[in-house]
Amino acid sequence: MDVNFRFSRIEIENFRGLKGLALDFPDKGPLAIVGPNNAGKSTILDAIAMVMEGPSTHNFAPEMHDYYCKRDGAREGTFTIRLRFAAAHDQALPAVRGAVGSPEPVRGAIVIGKTDRNGNHAHTSALMGSDDKPLSLLTSLSMSKADKASWADHSFGSPKRYARWYEIGDARPEVWLLRPSNLHVSLFQWKTGPLQRLSNFLVRKFMDAKWEFSYAGKSHAMPGAIQKAHAFFRSAVAEFPFWKDDLKPKLQETLSQYLGRQASMELRPDLKTLEEWMAQQLLFGFAADSGGAITPLDRMGHGWQSLVRIACLEVLSQYPEEVSRQNVALLFEEPESYLHPHLSRKLRSVLDRLAQGGWLVALTTHSPDLISFNGQQTIAKLSRSGDDASVATLSVEKLDTAAKFQERLDERGGHEMIFAQRVVLCEGKDDAFALRSYLTRRANLDLDGLSVSIIQAGDVNHLPVFAGMATQLNIPWCAVSDEDKLPDGSLKPNTRTARDKLEKLMRPQDEQITWTGDLEACLGLTYGKARPSWQAEHVESLDQATLTTKHPEFVSAAEKVCKWIQCTPPPQMHR
Repeated sequence: MDVNFRFSRIEIENFRGLKGLALDFPDKGPLAIVGPNNAGKSTILDAIAMVMEGPSTHNFAPEMHDYYCKRDGAREGTFTIRLRFAAAHDQALPAVRGAVGSPEPVRGAIVIGKTDRNGNHAHTSALMGSDDKPLSLLTSLSMSKADKASWADHSFGSPKRYARWYEIGDARPEVWLLRPSNLHVSLFQWKTGPLQRLSNFLVRKFMDAKWEFSYAGKSHAMPGAIQKAHAFFRSAVAEFPFWKDDLKPKLQETLSQYLGRQASMELRPDLKTLEEWMAQQLLFGFAADSGGAITPLDRMGHGWQSLVRIACLEVLSQYPEEVSRQNVALLFEEPESYLHPHLSRKLRSVLDRLAQGGWLVALTTHSPDLISFNGQQTIAKLSRSGDDASVATLSVEKLDTAAKFQERLDERGGHEMIFAQRVVLCEGKDDAFALRSYLTRRANLDLDGLSVSIIQAGDVNHLPVFAGMATQLNIPWCAVSDEDKLPDGSLKPNTRTARDKLEKLMRPQDEQITWTGDLEACLGLTYGKARPSWQAEHVESLDQATLTTKHPEFVSAAEKVCKWIQCTPPPQMHR
């Protein structure tokens, strides 16, 4: 039975700044983790890498600050991280067994950190069984009752130990925790990573292909010819006369004097297998021409190395069979670093393809360019309330087509609201310009400093779509729309429908505000649209007293929005 499982959920208790947080991984598509600074985004990536025993966490040893501390200074003495697996049935899960006993399905992995009474810190990593505890394996046969009685005063140690990642073999994932700060090591020092995977892929193709190579007027059958050359070189260096007849005897004689016994030395060039040697040569041989002399990549600047790391990911994404060949957990912290907006959007599509190919892809970001309403992302927004952190999720695959269409009209398509602490929703660009101008120029509100976004939904029918997204992500919203009355005083049917939907979505922190008539009527415009260029000429030039006198309905509505912003706390302050 084939092993076919996925990583379904991460659960974190008392680890660093997270007292208790659980996050489900999507079945497909990348997981984009957003939220304000110090919300716990990096901690989540660290926790995933730690429980999977990734290369960035091999030397992890718990310290005091790895245990959750309350605001009153009380610090926990333990922390737990659980990574859960999911599969269609138990036989599709990886399994382990000891010297005796039946195979037992592995349902996840766990890390437990503890502080003893002397203040010493330690942690245990293990695979997890059905009881949510480390999976113990028998390593020897247990003693009979008679032997236990006869040898009761003797200690034979424990016949049990915890199961570890390496025991699930090929089902074990490669874990790449990519950060702006680990560019160099992730490219040139890790045994696994984007560049390493690409070079190994190239070598594997080289060794599998049967082809002819013409050199010095002769045709050579590959890869057999290079395999012979490799074996020839290994033998030749060991038989080099200067080494064999001069240097080697002197080294052996001198070392024997130091040791007091006969010493033997052999020259074994560190070529290992042909495949390993070729991968190593390719890894360090890649170079780039940046307009001058060709420079090895490991000597290039951070910007260039960042592009190389991303380029490797994109090239891999173009080989679906290579993506699906092994489990990879790609954890990417702030991938927008060193990238302009166009490349950020390009990387977004690359990460989507890798996730579709079966990789676990989780990223933290502050960039709207890495968010899309047209893909299959799942967005997880972190927020804090006192000592606790919470997470709200949104699957963009399930969004209304209105949000997807708005993205086609505007590259960012309202993505900025994902990162906002409060959001003002308008029908169109004229309303958005009018409110932003008033709030920043008249009310002197620092919208960017307050993390307030003003989003244009397109029309009144789309306001509930964006309000629903904000509600799912626990973002307070204020919807501003035209009055939309018919000659008989009743509301237009589509406006009534939109308002009813907004009413059902509303929480105590949300608000609906209407222009008296519409924006044009509030600004005394009897024909045409109140376009931003017209507002800049006829409205922004007025002083506050004149504006209030000439256009009181406009000022009244704008002041209601201003008051809502000032009186509505951001989501991390809700209790």
